[in-house]
Amino acid sequence: MQFTADASHDLRTPLTEIGSTAEITLQRPRQPEEYRDAMRRILETSEQTTELLENLLELARSDTGVVKLEMRPVDLNQHLRQAQQQGAALAAGKSLSVTLQAPESPTSVQADEVAIHRLLLILIDNAVKYTPAGGNSEIARWIAETHGGTIRAESVLGSGSVFHVSLPVS
Repeated sequence: MQFTADASHDLRTPLTEIGSTAEITLQRPRQPEEYRDAMRRILETSEQTTELLENLLELARSDTGVVKLEMRPVDLNQHLRQAQQQGAALAAGKSLSVTLQAPESPTSVQADEVAIHRLLLILIDNAVKYTPAGGNSEIARWIAETHGGTIRAESVLGSGSVFHVSLPVS
């Protein structure tokens, strides 16, 4: 049952991004380059969704029920930029913005790439949707803590939320 909930949550974000990008692009006539950019974003998200689906299927086939993370040095800033782009497409439908404050230079952390990307998308998805307590935030907490980090949120009713994720650098 939990796997189904996790898979549903993980797949909803990129599928919403694909739909939002197409919907926003089709709202008015655009220059050819704008259409090409939108199609590139849709293709990239589609490829990421395929990879996510393969990872979810691998997890479902696991006989042990234990998630095995492949920890290695990962450029966190690269994943932050990708998640911010995906989040911006999700937020656009609600007239929200997703901003990123991160150093320009690479920041290396010991992490599982799939899990870290999943953590970031969960945070953005929850921020956009204002998921109530007890929702999917425990998936995000587990990933942060497994990577030796912490996660906390600050919310102001009617203004929005700020999420703080701390991970040790490698």
